[in-house]
Amino acid sequence: MSEKYYSASETVLSTKNRIILFLIFVSSIISVFAGFFIYTKIIYKQEVDLFEYVDVKVEGVSDEASAQVYFTVNDDDLTNSISYNLSKSTNISNGEVLTLTAVPDEDFMKSKRYFAKVFTKQFPVQGLSFIAKNKNEVPLNSLKQIVSANNEKVKDIFSSEISNATSVEVKNLSYYYKKGDNPSDDLSVYFISQINYTERYFFNTINIPSVRYYINGYDSFLINNSGEIEKYSDSNDLGNSFYYLPNVVKQVLLNNGYTEWEV
Repeated sequence: MSEKYYSASETVLSTKNRIILFLIFVSSIISVFAGFFIYTKIIYKQEVDLFEYVDVKVEGVSDEASAQVYFTVNDDDLTNSISYNLSKSTNISNGEVLTLTAVPDEDFMKSKRYFAKVFTKQFPVQGLSFIAKNKNEVPLNSLKQIVSANNEKVKDIFSSEISNATSVEVKNLSYYYKKGDNPSDDLSVYFISQINYTERYFFNTINIPSVRYYINGYDSFLINNSGEIEKYSDSNDLGNSFYYLPNVVKQVLLNNGYTEWEV
């Protein structure tokens, strides 16, 4: 079997090839790390959401509500570096749209290689309790519940004023409502109550059945987000008086701008 011998020139060439391959390998590794460094430190930037941990809370009654910005996470460095400006913070009403503007700290954004595309966010206002301005905003079932309390109130007032009355019964005859002359005016509602009673005379020897009529008003109906009357106030627009004739009561209401509410 013959043996193969390499010349000195072939041995040198083989060594050179190994060195070249090694240098190419090392250069490739360096290029990869250099490329990664350039990409991450110079080219690459991370998009961030400036509103990820921010929300707006609106509280109060519509037309008088207030709003404030609050953080859902308190220890977020990005959120803490941003200034937030709200388009409106007081006298807020249902149906409005609040705009929150974010002003990030430029130095912090650069140091973290952050960038943002969205700098404003809108927050529609809805579901606030409100004071009724017209009769369509007042739930009829809730209004009828007020009638029961009103009847008891009228009975107590009447019994205290008419000392010789017995067997007092009160029932509601009709509703009258009035929308204010200005859009900001609250709705007011008057009930006409019929009072049936027996009046005693001559040392209780004569009992005469009698009837009177009473008007009692309410306003500032606060409607909650469930559509129910949460509270209301007594109205003294026309005072609270007893009348002998129902037509007289109706005329008093009509003369003061009230309209009969068909219930």
